[in-house]
Amino acid sequence: MAARKGLFPKRSDDCLLLLRLLTLGISAWEIIEKQNFKEPKVDPKLLNNFCPLLASLLIDDLIKPIEDNIHKMQKLIDPSGDDKVQGPKHSQSEKFTSIYEEEIPPSFAEGIENHKIAGHIAGAYLNHLAKSKNKPALLRVLKCVLISDTELPYMDTFLHQFVFSLASMADEFRTDSHFRDFIFQEYFLPRVKKDSVLRHCLRLLNVLRDKLPRDVLQELCREFQPPENCPNQMTVELHQKLLE
Repeated sequence: MAARKGLFPKRSDDCLLLLRLLTLGISAWEIIEKQNFKEPKVDPKLLNNFCPLLASLLIDDLIKPIEDNIHKMQKLIDPSGDDKVQGPKHSQSEKFTSIYEEEIPPSFAEGIENHKIAGHIAGAYLNHLAKSKNKPALLRVLKCVLISDTELPYMDTFLHQFVFSLASMADEFRTDSHFRDFIFQEYFLPRVKKDSVLRHCLRLLNVLRDKLPRDVLQELCREFQPPENCPNQMTVELHQKLLE
């Protein structure tokens, strides 16, 4: 909340140094090709707007499990589901209000669109969420990234790591149809004509094949079938492996 209102400190020497190093590393090939050996400048908006917002999202990730536990305790105390907590010093019941926000401010997507560094940071954040099996946070951040005007979620370097991280959530793909449908139908399917996207999707399906219901797997095999003139033999072999 503080990040959304701009209440965070406007300067952090440690954060600035890390951003400078990250910018230098990402720009290294461009610097060599152009033979322009000057350190790229860090946009102040990246430090003042994007990083504080990212920090607030990380705090949200820590708060959400606590709120979920509070809600479960309320259900035990009051099975009627009124979402009220009664304390010994309260004559009237008080309603619990969540501070977790499902929607991410548009400035997060704008930061990814306008700053290459922000895109790399967002990619690392998505991988972190997948590895930690944080479904709510993963879905809300991925939705935000998908509506942004960026190729980040479909870059080959990102997909290689992200698919590996998603594979660790095999049980979630088996038990949560909403999560499964979002990843395959809303994330992969719109870009399935791109061979690298199709190949990584088939990699994930091969990992999940023993976890998914048979009818679901068959349907996904039909939806993610390589074209007849597929240029990549590996993509074809991954799909054939699913049919075995």
